[in-house]
Amino acid sequence: MDNRQGEHNEGYSSDFDKTKPEHSILDNSHPSSIATIKPPPGRRRVPRYREEGDNVGGERGCCVKCMCCCFCLWLLIILSLVGILVMLYSILQPRPPSFNIQYFQVNAFNLRPNFGNTTLTTEFFLTLKSQNPNKGIGFFYGRGSSVSMLYNGTTIISSGKLPTFQQTAESTNLMNVTLDGMSNFESELQDSLAENEKGGRIPLLVMVNSPAAVVLRSFPLREIAVFVNGSLVVDSLIPGRNPKILSSQYVCSVGL
Repeated sequence: MDNRQGEHNEGYSSDFDKTKPEHSILDNSHPSSIATIKPPPGRRRVPRYREEGDNVGGERGCCVKCMCCCFCLWLLIILSLVGILVMLYSILQPRPPSFNIQYFQVNAFNLRPNFGNTTLTTEFFLTLKSQNPNKGIGFFYGRGSSVSMLYNGTTIISSGKLPTFQQTAESTNLMNVTLDGMSNFESELQDSLAENEKGGRIPLLVMVNSPAAVVLRSFPLREIAVFVNGSLVVDSLIPGRNPKILSSQYVCSVGL
């Protein structure tokens, strides 16, 4: 009977071993055994998500430190550039160039009726003198300039351009400029011109607008705009004569 019971137990244990799963669930108290057992085939591995708050404070602190370093670096660069500009300004003490008219010739100044209107045709020849008082700073006058002559400060009667040239530091240059134009000259302007010619005092305004590149020593810097307003009073505008400049006043400025 004992033999039968042993045989029965052996059969029962063998049957139990067959039905026993290949992968058993082990107790969490044995981490070494968990690490050596592979998950069953076909079973999806559940990703382990980082718990909220894990290492967030460290990353945030690192980003803040990087932002502070970048801000300090940019601030240092800006302060250095401002310091260099202030030092250069105090050493060089830049001033705008000056312009004035040295020679004035009237080649044409004709009033002609044109279908009920009066057309004024003009041609003037000017010699401009430009002075650069700066030490170590030069100017290069390029294209895009304009020179206009206005009668009584309101009506443009002639226009032209400056030649391109380079002006070195502490130098004086002479430029020849030809102005010409054709415009409608209304009756009010004709009466005003006749009265001014009779009195021998004709008001004119010469306006110069020219782009110029600033040259520091031999290094070109940014481009600026040079503005000149020259108020003149001449005795006559008779063609073929050189009018006498009775008075003149020039205002020169620079725009960025």
